[in-house]
Amino acid sequence: MASYTSFLNLEKPTTSERLDVLKINSNWDKIDAGVSALNSQLETINFQYTFTDVSAGAGAIQTVSIPNPPSGKTLQLCTVNQSSGLNLVPVWISSISRGTNTVNVQVYNARTGATDVTVEIFALYW
Repeated sequence: MASYTSFLNLEKPTTSERLDVLKINSNWDKIDAGVSALNSQLETINFQYTFTDVSAGAGAIQTVSIPNPPSGKTLQLCTVNQSSGLNLVPVWISSISRGTNTVNVQVYNARTGATDVTVEIFALYW
């Protein structure tokens, strides 16, 4: 006799049961519906921000406000990638302020001379 998972109620056949494609498809439909429900609650914001005139050797930290944050949702996760400027300039998130929809982004210019660095920021809300 099959058992069932506690959350999605997926059928777990015993090792002695024959393969039943209809039962497998039913499980996949439940998984798909669960992921779809979760996905509908997520909202993302992707935007670019430019650090201007980052001095050599400086670990510039700037507080960046996330534009048009969705109402009724909370900032949960934020990532940053360098999209232009010097190659191999380390960029990272130093902190996230969920209540004010801001993120502190730090850029370290390991090269000589000041430069502009544009970063791509990805914010995830739910």
